[in-house]
Amino acid sequence: PMAYILSHTQTVRRAPAGQPHRLEVLSNCEAVELFANGRSLGRRSAAEGFVWQEALPAGPVTLVATGLKQGFAVQDSLEVQVVTE
Repeated sequence: PMAYILSHTQTVRRAPAGQPHRLEVLSNCEAVELFANGRSLGRRSAAEGFVWQEALPAGPVTLVATGLKQGFAVQDSLEVQVVTE
């Protein structure tokens, strides 16, 4: 099983204040839950696709994706800097 938050090379995220950011996870898991600074942004199934549209607070944000496949858990994390315009 694997989970990977897109994109590890895009560590600065820009959006107008209050506007959602597109957050995507690549995974072969049955389900993935995404967290921003410890707050769950929700759980998605493979059938739904692993894409979230969420407004993030300005400043440093820790994203963590936790996937589950046949009882095995995997995790990926990413530190980003959110800049509002």
